[in-house]
Amino acid sequence: MNRLTSILFVATLAAAGCDVDVDAEGRVRILPPDDVAFVWDVSMNAQDDGMGALVPLDVLVYDRHTGEPMRDVEVDVSIEHGVLLPEDALMLFREASCATCVSFWDAQLDRTVLLDETDGVSSGVFLSDGDGMVRLYAVMDELPARDGEFEVSAVQIQAGRDAVMVLLQAD
Repeated sequence: MNRLTSILFVATLAAAGCDVDVDAEGRVRILPPDDVAFVWDVSMNAQDDGMGALVPLDVLVYDRHTGEPMRDVEVDVSIEHGVLLPEDALMLFREASCATCVSFWDAQLDRTVLLDETDGVSSGVFLSDGDGMVRLYAVMDELPARDGEFEVSAVQIQAGRDAVMVLLQAD
């Protein structure tokens, strides 16, 4: 099969909705946030108590050859302890009202926000935006503890062939 025929074949498969590896050349790279230590106290360590920490998780997706941000790339994200919320599921308390939202005091930034809990997941696929960013929050509401120490929560992030882990640690 010559080069032009190969290109047309792949383009036809893509147009037909068949799975084609968007990272066939290993171009997709992700730049995750550093490991994060967040404000935490035993008094906040109860599920559904309306207190906890919102930890921003901004992930950049870029082309490893050019360094340019890549849009519309699927990024798989999962968290051990906590819930992931897209940035648009979070509203400052004074800005809006929402029938499916709950009030949540963020100890990290000492503010009250509304969280749309219908959007919360422990793992999901998120698309990078026009700037190559996936903007999420980890909602930390309750952390398991062993011997008086809170466990670290691992966040797994993967796009294409690139995968990283970010650790969230109670401070």
